[in-house]
Amino acid sequence: DYVPCGGVITGIGRIQGVEAMIITNDATVKGGTYYPITVKKHLRAQEIARENRLPCVYLVDSGGANLPNQAGIFADKEHFGRIFYNQATMSAMGIPQIAIVLGSCTAGGAYVP
Repeated sequence: DYVPCGGVITGIGRIQGVEAMIITNDATVKGGTYYPITVKKHLRAQEIARENRLPCVYLVDSGGANLPNQAGIFADKEHFGRIFYNQATMSAMGIPQIAIVLGSCTAGGAYVP
C-alpha cells in the first residue's frame, strides 16, 4: 500500500520559544491509521526527541493500527507498542509528553493520550 508521508507528519517546532517534537497523524491518509512505515517514522521522531530532551506534542487523529497490516505493526519490540513505552520512558526522564485529540482516537490511537 502506498501511504503518503507514512500517514504521520513529524518535525521540530517552537511553542512559545520552547523547541518541541511535534508528531501528528494525517487523517486524510488512510484515516490516520498506522502502517509499518508510520510506526517507523513515529519511533524515529521519538528517538530524536529523547536524544535532545525535546518535549513531545502529539496531535492525535488516528484510527489506530491498520488491521490488514497488523502483522507488520505488532511484529517485535521496535513496533507499535514501543511508541507507548517511549512515552512512558521519556515522561519518567522529565521530558513532557502532551497529547491533543483532534478527531478520531480509537483502538491503538487511544493509547497516546
